[in-house]
Amino acid sequence: IVCIPSAGSQIKGDRYCYELIRRLGKTGKAAFYLSGNLSPALRYELQHLASDIKIHAPGEQPYILNLADTAACDLTVSPTLAENLSSSFIESLALGIPVVTFDVGGNKELIRSGINGWLVPYLDIEALVTSSSFALAKPSKLDEIKLNTKSSVQTLLDSERVVNEYTSLFESLESAA
Repeated sequence: IVCIPSAGSQIKGDRYCYELIRRLGKTGKAAFYLSGNLSPALRYELQHLASDIKIHAPGEQPYILNLADTAACDLTVSPTLAENLSSSFIESLALGIPVVTFDVGGNKELIRSGINGWLVPYLDIEALVTSSSFALAKPSKLDEIKLNTKSSVQTLLDSERVVNEYTSLFESLESAA
């Protein structure tokens, strides 16, 4: 199951979702969970997918249900056009789910290509589909990547490390003043 977070949001790349689902769905190895509300345009497009492509798109739902649906997924794929530090990526990684996304904004703070997911060049939908297809076609590689996801986010968000980095930053700013 492939999670596409905030699938109906323009800033999260809703214009790429139909093509992403259509192409990944051709393999017959993927079903899709689309979180959040879908735009009328995306709902219309999804009606034109092959009938054997399975989609779960419950719309807006309580956070705990969204997490439960995400936890059932094997891969998170996001054609996001802008990002700071994505909570949906942090959630996916913490749940042991690798992420494939564009190299934009803060994504490289979270995603290490080949370690806990794959970063692809910004707006390169071909690379997004290729990396996602690779992950889905190689279950052993996907399982290997899954082993790294939880530890990668735990290291990044370690409270002691974060406090030390902020302390160092503030001390350097203070001494520069």
